[in-house]
Amino acid sequence: MKMHYWRIFVAVCESGSVSAAARKLFVTQPTVSRVIMEIERHYGLRLFERINNHLILTSDGLAILGYARELLLHCEQMETAIMGLSNRHRLRVGLSPTFSHSIIMDILKKFQIQYPDVEVTLCVDQASYLIERMTAGEFDIVVSHRMQESKSFLIQEIPGDEHFFFAKRKNISPDKQILSFDELKKKKLCLKIKGHVSRDMLDSLTQERYGLLFSPVLESVDARAVVGFVLNIKNSVGMLPYWELHEYLVKDLISIIQVREFKSTRNFCVISRKRKTAPGEKMFVSLVQSVLQDYKVYMEKQLQAIGYPYVPDTEP
Repeated sequence: MKMHYWRIFVAVCESGSVSAAARKLFVTQPTVSRVIMEIERHYGLRLFERINNHLILTSDGLAILGYARELLLHCEQMETAIMGLSNRHRLRVGLSPTFSHSIIMDILKKFQIQYPDVEVTLCVDQASYLIERMTAGEFDIVVSHRMQESKSFLIQEIPGDEHFFFAKRKNISPDKQILSFDELKKKKLCLKIKGHVSRDMLDSLTQERYGLLFSPVLESVDARAVVGFVLNIKNSVGMLPYWELHEYLVKDLISIIQVREFKSTRNFCVISRKRKTAPGEKMFVSLVQSVLQDYKVYMEKQLQAIGYPYVPDTEP
């Protein structure tokens, strides 16, 4: 039986419901239900009685719970011992795709100076999948753009960058770098697909304030596709986080457009275990905080250098 099955079983016992366990472990409810059914089918036992949408632990389930808790404790102790015996240490890090490549390279360079014997392995994937794998013990640290509160992990929120509307530099005169919401609606919008933080922020804001959602002419998971469309299609406007626009701003290919009453700041979450056992884990978390702060200062200076337009908080 897989180890993370027992983590899910214990979580259901301690939280009292499938939905609460799913939220705690950052997995879907169907995943939790499937795991419980597989354990029951495998051992031929009934672990829970389902009464009025509540799960009541059976006597067999109660007996297994003690063994499962002890197994998980021994597993954690074994992992700690093995890492202590290893001559070549390893720090396993999961990264959301929204985390800038240049930022992580800076973090790795500084970390390797402090811990030259520690091998850092990286995995870039969607936040929900990274959290699920971290819950299963496959990562020491996850850096993501979103995270709910958790009793299982230590979560530190760090200010990141901002999202900006932008257009092709040659198509925008200085007097057109500030748009009202009505003017923005007339543009051909190029956005990330639903589920990406920039898109979700925009949809939430427009739905709340104006009771509508944009219908973009282009939706993509790839920032390069969004920028490419804007650079080649007239009357088009895109929206991306600053670090996906930085190189195009430096090359003077695009101009930032400020939309009145719109400000979208993206924060990052550094997610680690409360009991840190991997070598250099605390240092890595500290470096993430430090480097992100340095990049935020750099972003603000760059925006000032290109004459980032000021927009009043209200419509004139």
